[in-house]
Amino acid sequence: MSIDIILVLLHNQSKILSAPPDGMTDNQQISVSFSVRHLDAELRDDGLVGVGLGVCVLLTAFETHTLHVIADVYHLEHPVHVETRPITLPACHPLAELGCEATETVPVGMKIAQIADVTATLDTLLHDASRTMLRMMACIVYRSDDGEYYSVHRAIHMPLSLPDGTQSVRLNGMQCRASATISGEDSVVLSLSGRCSLLCDEPLQWNDLSALSIDETAQPAASPVSVILRYVDTEERLWDIAKHYRTTVDAIRQANQLDTDRLSARAQMLLIPVR
Repeated sequence: MSIDIILVLLHNQSKILSAPPDGMTDNQQISVSFSVRHLDAELRDDGLVGVGLGVCVLLTAFETHTLHVIADVYHLEHPVHVETRPITLPACHPLAELGCEATETVPVGMKIAQIADVTATLDTLLHDASRTMLRMMACIVYRSDDGEYYSVHRAIHMPLSLPDGTQSVRLNGMQCRASATISGEDSVVLSLSGRCSLLCDEPLQWNDLSALSIDETAQPAASPVSVILRYVDTEERLWDIAKHYRTTVDAIRQANQLDTDRLSARAQMLLIPVR
């Protein structure tokens, strides 16, 4: 009598970091994602099973930064000359979760009696001029008619349907299921399905204030009066109104009893103090 035993071994090895990695601080919000690159098992002479597991781990630290940008500047009495230069800041935003699937017939060259196990791990994210794909590494363990167990490995490409206009993406998370069925006498139909989350890279373009100079020549008076009564029809920023009449946003707010966080006016009469 012969008994076939399929052994599933879970090997977990963890390492405690005594200090945070470079660039990270204590108590910082961190997400961890990983993919198994390879898994090897070997029956040793002493009867134990040795397992080798290769894992790629990605640590993502989340931080919030407030960027103060000078978008415009003016002087109440003198002309101002401003020089700017364009700068690019890295930024990204998450895309909606995407579904993906792929099916492939894998010939093994022998008659299959039973499929013992099917696993699939993420290998990499591939880009070309026309499409984006996930490359998965699949492993099928099967039993042949002679009672022996064999395995076959195959790289499977799973296409992703990205939203129109999406340029550069990075993988943020992945869930995958793998299954296989016997096809004929010497082939296996491998099916993969999964869901993944992606980050879309969208750099931010800003104008950096590189130089500023004030012309000492005094500007002529904007108006011989000290207060202007103006009806604002379409919405206008208080900043633009103050700059045009050479006054300040705070002076307009105080004259019209507006809230201190009010930034614009529309369909109302404004008292505009003029210096």
